[in-house]
Amino acid sequence: MRISKRDREYIKEMKNGFRLGVFGSRTLNNPKVREIIEDTIEKYNVKTIVTAAEIAGVSKQARRIARRRGLCEVLYSPDKDRFAQGCYKERSLLIAFNCDRLLIIWDGTSRGTKGEIDLCREQGLDYDLYTIENEEEYNSLDFDADVDIDG
Repeated sequence: MRISKRDREYIKEMKNGFRLGVFGSRTLNNPKVREIIEDTIEKYNVKTIVTAAEIAGVSKQARRIARRRGLCEVLYSPDKDRFAQGCYKERSLLIAFNCDRLLIIWDGTSRGTKGEIDLCREQGLDYDLYTIENEEEYNSLDFDADVDIDG
């Protein structure tokens, strides 16, 4: 099979493109989450989404958007056989260290997402943080999302 110059350029662009890691609360599944992910993809010209393979909420939305846009996906599952209780932390480390920047969308209460925020801060990783306080907020027209510019 011959590969055209255009195809080679596309493959190179996708292979070397910006990799966005996505962390977020399982409870968040609303239009604002999708809007934040879409805007971040545009902002950084993302070619690959790196996230958890099985989690609902923010990660599920990121996977759906990646597929719809034809982006590459790198998905990590917890390795319960090797790490038992630490398997979720290990998965978070794999995601965090296999991307160029992280997007974190937090419900303000999730301990898992809080741990991922702390991981990013402790390791000096580049990230954008949005906090959506609770499920009721996204049902109203008065929606607030904060960006942590200190991260």
